[in-house]
Amino acid sequence: MVLTATLIVGPSGCQIAATRKNATRPIALRDVRTEFEVTARHRSDERKTRQSTGDEDFRESVFQERLRVEADGHLYHPNLVDFSLALVGGLQQSEFDERLDGVTRSSKQDDTLEEYDVRARLLQNKKFPASLHAVRSRTFDPRPFRSSLETTTTSFDLTWQYVDEKMPTLLQISRTDVDFRPFLSAGERPGNRRNTVLRFETGYHFNKHNILSLNASHEELDESPIDLQYDTDRINLEHRIDFGSGKRHRLVSTLRYFDQQGTFDIERVEWRETLRMQHNDQLRSSTTLEFIDRTQGSLSIVEPVEEKSYLFSTDIEHTLYDSLTSRFSGRVRRQEFGSGLEIDRYAIAGFLDYQKKNRFGVLRGNYSVQFERQERTGGDQTVAVTDEPRTFRDPEPVVITGSNVELASLVLIREDRTETFRNGRDYRLQDFGNRIEIERMPTGRILNEETVLVSYEMTLGGNFDLDTLQQRFGIRQDFDFGLSVYYRLYLQDQAITPAQTDLFSVEEITAHTLGAEYRKDSFHLFAEFEDHDSTISPFESIRVGADYSRRIGDATASVSTIWSDVQFRDAMARSVTLWTVDGRYRHPITRNLNIEAGVEYRNEQDTLGGDNEGVSFDLSAEWFFRTSEIRLTYEYNLFGDSFVDDQSQTLFVRFVRRF
Repeated sequence: MVLTATLIVGPSGCQIAATRKNATRPIALRDVRTEFEVTARHRSDERKTRQSTGDEDFRESVFQERLRVEADGHLYHPNLVDFSLALVGGLQQSEFDERLDGVTRSSKQDDTLEEYDVRARLLQNKKFPASLHAVRSRTFDPRPFRSSLETTTTSFDLTWQYVDEKMPTLLQISRTDVDFRPFLSAGERPGNRRNTVLRFETGYHFNKHNILSLNASHEELDESPIDLQYDTDRINLEHRIDFGSGKRHRLVSTLRYFDQQGTFDIERVEWRETLRMQHNDQLRSSTTLEFIDRTQGSLSIVEPVEEKSYLFSTDIEHTLYDSLTSRFSGRVRRQEFGSGLEIDRYAIAGFLDYQKKNRFGVLRGNYSVQFERQERTGGDQTVAVTDEPRTFRDPEPVVITGSNVELASLVLIREDRTETFRNGRDYRLQDFGNRIEIERMPTGRILNEETVLVSYEMTLGGNFDLDTLQQRFGIRQDFDFGLSVYYRLYLQDQAITPAQTDLFSVEEITAHTLGAEYRKDSFHLFAEFEDHDSTISPFESIRVGADYSRRIGDATASVSTIWSDVQFRDAMARSVTLWTVDGRYRHPITRNLNIEAGVEYRNEQDTLGGDNEGVSFDLSAEWFFRTSEIRLTYEYNLFGDSFVDDQSQTLFVRFVRRF
């Protein structure tokens, strides 16, 4: 701080002192905020088996106290270093008891909570700004029939940029460590994931229609107890040029290199040329030429897959006014494997989309036809499918088609890779020879509408020719008063030569779908019937549902229900009927007090997997007063099927005071 003073002598002889401040502080804080939080959660889960495997009993209590301090600020000047920070400190007490097959295990732990979130921006108004982000956070995720999983994430990220119209450049270094620790560690190993990434991006803009770009990265990953360890290098070089009258045409040239070394090795080189042309306002075309050379290993003892792939494709799209869009596509692809297997694919397809306003509303229609010929010659080739995302939607199972899937290689893990699901506990397998069906068990850890990662091995090969003709037709009339009716048709014809092969099952399909929807304000009603005639998995299904929401004064209420019936017409003659009802009500008692309640009922009748029935209920209250907040939540679940009766309860209390 510098102080300057000037002495002024007036006519009367009096002295007047003037003082001026000119200060620069090295650290300036602004908007300092403090928050104190106390949370408590208790949950219990009792499972009574109807077989001889023994009952299970789980109880867990977690109590946390946190103090959080947040602030914004800068060093010397906001344009030099501007930052924000949040620091969290606290205590945690946890207790978990488990009784399984007459054996009781207990765990009590006292831990400290240490979290932070620091963000800094350096020279943000210059041509070479940088940013820094360091964060450490902890979450606690309850899991059915198991102790909660504590996840600690520590990450560091440094990014530097060169802001330039001709040659924008970015350099980024990041490191992320994720540790997974179950509260009850007996019988379950903790996990971790270490990920380091170095990324570089640059390019040269000759002009806005001629751009060359380069992206390169190096990544190191180490993960356990799912044993994964590999180093990955990526280099992508792309050139884009616009040409022609009005620069309406574009040519994109891409060269990509991918190299992964570790648990399973992958090396891949891709070259692609794509030409997009806008011939006029109605006519567009796209042509692609692609070459891929890859070598890929697997997680098992299967020999690495060596493959060379060549692709030529073209698409032509024409738009007639706003009513009709037509598209034609052709594709030729050749795959050559190191085992001697060769696969040639030839495909042509046509698409029509029609939309027209009429006196009743809007009429929409579409039709597509596709023919593909596949020629396979040479030896067999075993390939690994890794981390294929599949979503479970009751009552339909996840289906993997084909008779060439190795059942013993099937692995299902959670999408965040924290858990491996168990056959017979979380899901049920059905092998029908020409397909595999994976059905989630309602008492397991896979939730409805949850996406999981599926890995398996399959065999490609055979000496055969396969012709596939697919047709799709749909029409829908939307009436102005809220009603919509629609019809869909799907046809598939397949022919194989020679007629018998062990590695492929021909499927003939004729599927009719007829449905109707009605929408009026917040009311929605729908009904749908599908007749799916197939040589592999024929079925008939009916789905009827409705949902309605209404505002009652300051309160809101909603209810929804779905009833579905699926009749499988295969050798198992399976029948599945599922009915769900979901209701929710939220009521602000006062300006600072809100109450919300919800209930869900589920009833499923399955002639193969057995019947099940369950209900879940939750009640919560929020109370705000001045700078404080209290939240109380209670959840109750009761479920039973042919194997177990399950009852679970959760009580959660949270108090927050802000200063």
